[in-house]
Amino acid sequence: MSSDQQYQKALERGRKHVPAITDAEYIAETDTVVIHTRDGTLVVPRGAIEEFRHLPQKSMKQLTVSPLGLHVDDVDVNGAGLVTMLANRIAAEVADSY
Repeated sequence: MSSDQQYQKALERGRKHVPAITDAEYIAETDTVVIHTRDGTLVVPRGAIEEFRHLPQKSMKQLTVSPLGLHVDDVDVNGAGLVTMLANRIAAEVADSY
């Protein structure tokens, strides 16, 4: 396969990429991160996101979203990994509730 063909295939894969997180915001009053996905919204205590636990609250005001995930200062959190981790945690918490 030529490098041009590989490049075209990579472009096609990129066009199919669907971000796990469509938007997010930090709410300082409750120290929570609101995460919007295509299927719903999660309101998560900042401490539940391991990568953000050690950051000062004032740094969280710089929260940004990219197609790959969430970013604050030099800290990057993969969106698909975060949503999967949160979904698994929720599933485990409710597993014995029915």
